[in-house]
Amino acid sequence: MIKKILYAILNVISVAAIALAVVALLAVVLTPAGEAPSVFGYSAMRVLTGSMEPEIKTNTLVIVKKTAPEQIAVGDIISFYSADPALGGSINTHRVVEAEQANGEWTFTTQGDANPIADKYPATGQNLVGKFVFSSHVLGVAVAFLTQPIAFLLLVIIPLVGMTAYNFYKVIHSANKVLKEEEKAAVQQALDDLRQKQAGSDEEQPPKKD
Repeated sequence: MIKKILYAILNVISVAAIALAVVALLAVVLTPAGEAPSVFGYSAMRVLTGSMEPEIKTNTLVIVKKTAPEQIAVGDIISFYSADPALGGSINTHRVVEAEQANGEWTFTTQGDANPIADKYPATGQNLVGKFVFSSHVLGVAVAFLTQPIAFLLLVIIPLVGMTAYNFYKVIHSANKVLKEEEKAAVQQALDDLRQKQAGSDEEQPPKKD
């Protein structure tokens, strides 16, 4: 009973892992070059610096929702493609300390909570990825760990291969069992038919004369 429960739990985990991997892969493949992968308007990314501590620690996984620039307010945390040459156009996640609109274009002055001064290069509405909605340091650390080749191999690939092999074995074993039962039934039926024929032959033979 315990083995069946553990097997069912492992199956659920494996299916969930495969589903998440497929969704993540599709998001990456279908996302145009230079843009953050997004699923239903939500993007996930890992913070690699401590500029937003203590609210967002290093290696925290953050979820941002695609949001129109006019819906961003001072105090919001946003993710955007940074214009800072030192960051090489990578995504930055900082808090909005000033927002202004000019000629239909929004500009946001941002600053990390742990930084003493605002960012030198402002963010624009065109470079906005989304508004911060959720974070998890535990998930971020887990993702950082799983991105290591050895960890991914040990915790994802090998268990999935093992589950697949075990399921394949169960299918083959069940098929062989069914075939053996069918063969046994066929042999038994043949023996029964043979006995019936022999019994019928004995009944049809005339009695011997003395």
